[in-house]
Formats: sequence, C-alpha cells, structure tokens
Amino acid sequence: DAQLLVQPQEGAARCYLELAKADQAQPLLENCLKLRNQFAPEDKPALGRINLLLGQIYDQQGKVTEAESAYSQAVANLPGNTPEEIANRRAALFGHAYALGELKRWAEAYAAWEQVLPLVEDQFDRREEVRSQMRRIKPLIPAAPAAEESAQAPQ
Repeated sequence: DAQLLVQPQEGAARCYLELAKADQAQPLLENCLKLRNQFAPEDKPALGRINLLLGQIYDQQGKVTEAESAYSQAVANLPGNTPEEIANRRAALFGHAYALGELKRWAEAYAAWEQVLPLVEDQFDRREEVRSQMRRIKPLIPAAPAAEESAQAPQ
C-alpha cells in the first residue's frame, strides 16, 4: 500500500522542517508527491499539503518559479472544508499570490489576492496586508486593448 510508503516519509520530512532542515525534508517530500500522484491521486488534501510544504521550501531557497508551481498545485488540491484545510489553503494562497507578484504576473497575482481576502476577513492585520497588496498590484496590471480598437480594421 502506497500509504505505508508515504506517511513515514512525510512524517520524517515534517520533523526535518521542524528542525529547520529543509534540505533534508525536500527530497522526502518530492518523493511523497511522486508516490501520491502515482498511487493515490484522489487524495487531494494530501497532495495539497505536500505541495504547500514544497512551495514553502522552494520559497526559502529563492526558487520562485518552482514555489509558484507548488503553491498553485496546493491551491488546486485544497478545497478548504476542514479547519486544517482552510488554514493550509490560506497559506498556499498567500504563498501563491506573493510568488506571482515576484514573477510580475500582475493579473494572476491580483486574482490570487482576491481569493485570499474572504479567508482573512476576521483577521485585521492579514486583511490589511491583502488589501495593501491589491492596491499595489492593481496599477501594474496591463490594460486589455479596448474591444473597439481591436475590432477596427485598418482602412
């Protein structure tokens, strides 16, 4: 059973993370992700949880593209139904929004911040952080060409 292979590795990875040894946790988590995708792709919360941890590790390493990808997968796999999933989804959305901003993918970053906002409505500091990011990013979003301009054919 894949669970018997994955759970001890994920547990060990979490222990390494608690000890601030992300370099030792990373290969374990990458292997867990591979095994879960192969043998238990239907376990979305587990996939989301592992991708969140990998996103955080990649973030610490300055690997923004890899972090963005991992956070994106975490968000996609964490529906946010249980308190733990909601907390994980919020963390993944925060990481994803910041990574998208670092990559200067402004429209996507703004959309990610919009997803974070309802998850922090009851947390004043976090809510203000989100709103501040949205105000900062909004003017950076390239304007879409006006429909009339693109519809006009040169004469």
